[in-house]
Amino acid sequence: MKATIIRQEKDEKFFTRTELVTVYGNIISGKYANEVNKVREEFPLTFLHNGPKFNELDSVKKARRICFAAKWKKTDGQSIIDNFNGLILLEINRLSDEEEAKKVRNESAKIPYTLMSFVGINGCSVKIVCRASLPDGQLPDNNREKFLKEAYRKLHYIYSTQLQMSIDKIPSTLESSCYVSVDPEAVFREDAITLAVTDNETPSLKPLVMPKKAEELPIFDKRTKSQTDRLLYHYCFIDALNKTRLEDDEARVSILLNLLAQYCHESGLPIAMCIKLTKYNPEFGSDELLVDNIFMEAYHKDIENFYPEKHLSKVQLMAFKQEAFMNTFYEFRKNIISGKNEFRYKDSYEYSFRPMEKEDRYTMTLKALKMGLESWDKDLDRYLDSTLIPTYDPINDYLDNLPKWDGKDRIGEFAKRVPTNNADFAHNFHVWMLSMVAHWMGRTPKQANAIVPLFIGKQGCGKSSFCSIILPPELQEFYNDRIDFKNDTSMFMGLTNTALINIDEFDSVSSGKQPLLKYLISTPAVRMRMPYQVSISNRRRYASFVATTNNVKPLKDLTGSRRYLCINVNGNINFTTVVEYNQLYAQLVAEIAAGKRYFFNDEENMKIMNDNKPFVEISEIEPIIDSLFRNPLPNETPQELSLPEVVDIIRQYYKLIGYDRKTLVNLGRLLSNRGFEGKKTNKCMKYKMILTV
Repeated sequence: MKATIIRQEKDEKFFTRTELVTVYGNIISGKYANEVNKVREEFPLTFLHNGPKFNELDSVKKARRICFAAKWKKTDGQSIIDNFNGLILLEINRLSDEEEAKKVRNESAKIPYTLMSFVGINGCSVKIVCRASLPDGQLPDNNREKFLKEAYRKLHYIYSTQLQMSIDKIPSTLESSCYVSVDPEAVFREDAITLAVTDNETPSLKPLVMPKKAEELPIFDKRTKSQTDRLLYHYCFIDALNKTRLEDDEARVSILLNLLAQYCHESGLPIAMCIKLTKYNPEFGSDELLVDNIFMEAYHKDIENFYPEKHLSKVQLMAFKQEAFMNTFYEFRKNIISGKNEFRYKDSYEYSFRPMEKEDRYTMTLKALKMGLESWDKDLDRYLDSTLIPTYDPINDYLDNLPKWDGKDRIGEFAKRVPTNNADFAHNFHVWMLSMVAHWMGRTPKQANAIVPLFIGKQGCGKSSFCSIILPPELQEFYNDRIDFKNDTSMFMGLTNTALINIDEFDSVSSGKQPLLKYLISTPAVRMRMPYQVSISNRRRYASFVATTNNVKPLKDLTGSRRYLCINVNGNINFTTVVEYNQLYAQLVAEIAAGKRYFFNDEENMKIMNDNKPFVEISEIEPIIDSLFRNPLPNETPQELSLPEVVDIIRQYYKLIGYDRKTLVNLGRLLSNRGFEGKKTNKCMKYKMILTV
């Protein structure tokens, strides 16, 4: 795979096509050091008052650029594409310094889609290169710009959420490029996962303008014309009541009716409806002739313009205008998993929702003030924290918009990526994934997905990488492999705002935390007091668990092993081949809808416990000894058994006990502590014991 190095002299471009790994080698070796150092020397000038812009620096104008998306060449003086690579460039600019850039580069390298990551030419930016392809692993011959746009959208979403920072919105094109750089610690990963790009087109957002007509205020939404007219009539009536509260009782009726007729006419309301509604009022409509005459007189005057909203109070009108302003320029939703409000602009090219931060709220308030709305922070907060904001479940939104399943077994293919001698793995993994998705869909509100696939294998075989690709790119932000057992709030929140938790290095969980882990795995809902709240609230659990370990005996007891699917990985897992996620999850949704069982029955649970026996380390031999042996009474003739003979008897009932030296030493110490009399022979120590079974 080759990239294109672009050198520009005056108005002419010169192309050099170079292998991607060679480009990486040049970046870490310092081949471009001369031009990069000049840029980094001049870069501080851009911070001066009236200083030059970055692109205006002489050193920048002379620096070469790298185009990753395509190989370019010159033919008859024209620049044409010789080959399409399917590489996507992401940029993170305006970082504070080189140290922050290095930190971001290292964090981006942990994301499995990162093919290359390096610090940019100015030392305060990071460039990330990723691979993308169609689901079949091929690159499109046509509609390449559309392909790049969709791939960029997905990767922008993944990296923004995983890095928890803003990625510059510079959509990828065939001409996208960045400047050459020098970074001795740049990252290049040949095993990076290729992003599968489907045909789903990114929805376009048309710019809208602020409503200027009263009919466009929210008060008129979702109401018929007659319903709106009746509502406006009552606003006019309330305004007239307020204006005549201090009038004498005798004069008040006439004054109120005159004001009411005037207000109704100004609002453009039909006279017949207004007269009818007024006559329904026993206090002011009893004199029907007076009502008729006053309204006929008021409506006899011509009015050039009607103002339906004129007699709404200032507070009411401001609330409606603020809602109209927000709905015109922004689209909001409340993410029920993260618990945060998200928004996107309707008058911008930004097509992705993003979490709303304090700075965003302040910006919205200032924009409203500039447009003449007397709206302040508290008014905005009141609106955004209200039930007017629609809720959004990103997990079920993904499941609801999947294509129809084509009938091919994608789960079985996915399970085959894991080399194991466990004959039941494919079936058990299928049931577990069904349970995970059913749990997301709310099919098991009183039960959690309490089974944990535990991948056991050597370091570097791909266990953690495989766990990280179980979720599709759209849900990657809800994958967590950094659970903090020291922070209870963080752990419980993890159950509600993540879809999949990977307990990496499972054997490192201390014995003191095992009861808590058992509770986390099995609890169907979370009861906790949220930050800044007084009362305890119930929150729905979404999370399922997976785990990885290098320890061949990670389980501590046999009874608790029913919660784990121990998978002995005896080779390298394939986590690089493209996963057709939409069809994989479409299969799970279709099977659940068809009634396929998404839980393990009693027979399967017993089989799982039996299969887990080789992975249990029996650290407490004492209860086993107590269940099989006792000290002899004075009138009894005991057996005299050596330690290996005791182990032989134990293994008839507990096959997990081994003959290793550690077991024999612990057993000898235990028998002495339990008061079993030892008799030293020429060959070994023998203990006097009575077998109780």
